Amino acid sequence: MWKADHRDVRRWFVFLAQTVKPQSVEVACAALTATFETLGKGNAHGEPGLGTRPSPARHPEVQRVLRGIRAEHGAEPVRKRPLLIASLDTYIAASPETVRAIRDAAILCVGVYGCRRRSEIVGLDFGPGGSGSGYATITNEGLLIKLRRSKTSRAGDEELPYAIPYRRSAPRFCPVLAVERWIAAAGIAQGEALFRGVDRHGNVRAGRLRGGAVGRVVKRAATELGMDPACMGGHSLRAGGITSLAKDGLSLPDIQVQSGHKSLGTLATYVRLERSFEDSPLLRLGAYR
Repeated sequence: MWKADHRDVRRWFVFLAQTVKPQSVEVACAALTATFETLGKGNAHGEPGLGTRPSPARHPEVQRVLRGIRAEHGAEPVRKRPLLIASLDTYIAASPETVRAIRDAAILCVGVYGCRRRSEIVGLDFGPGGSGSGYATITNEGLLIKLRRSKTSRAGDEELPYAIPYRRSAPRFCPVLAVERWIAAAGIAQGEALFRGVDRHGNVRAGRLRGGAVGRVVKRAATELGMDPACMGGHSLRAGGITSLAKDGLSLPDIQVQSGHKSLGTLATYVRLERSFEDSPLLRLGAYR
């Protein structure tokens, strides 16, 4: 592989495009670049970084082929409908006091209010000292989430904090109290995985939830709310929190503090407002007053 040049990579991407989606070709391109430019051939000998060199995937001819693959085979990504805070309130109001329902409410609250990805949610421990990709602590001000690693930050980077304050004006719908109720119901100790499986008898399992479980929680909530579960998924939580913030008039830089996006352009794709007359910016004109 280390002798491959841009012509080899170009032929490989054209071959891949015949059997996989363009997004999968993009993943292969990113993996190849990481191998050449970050790991290097020394990685096989336990010495990451040795012998790194520019990735042939960055060559202009390869990038031209990638653009052609996107144009010919690409399709608009299917974006999940957001779960807004208002809808989450409705769900919690009708939610029973079973162990699984308490857990599901806590998962939804962390995902929506924290604007977190499903992998970040299931990777949380209760307090530091665990093996997860992050941890959550409860303070006098609310829930503080710290991520050791995520999609946009590698292991070893500075722990990134995200705060979810108490919603003191509406305790029944408070995201922090929802997490506290789950911790108490499940008997979770410091350093243990925060979110676990719950069997049909209400027994809490020891193992950490996987990311796919978050999507199933969202789909169950969507069904209870009368939404089409096929349009909902794990990404509905992050999109729902971001869209709720935008709907209340927060600017993208302010939302970025909570979402942790590196790019405002990428963040903007998460704002999924359903345009209506009441949202029209024309109503701000003097002629409409």
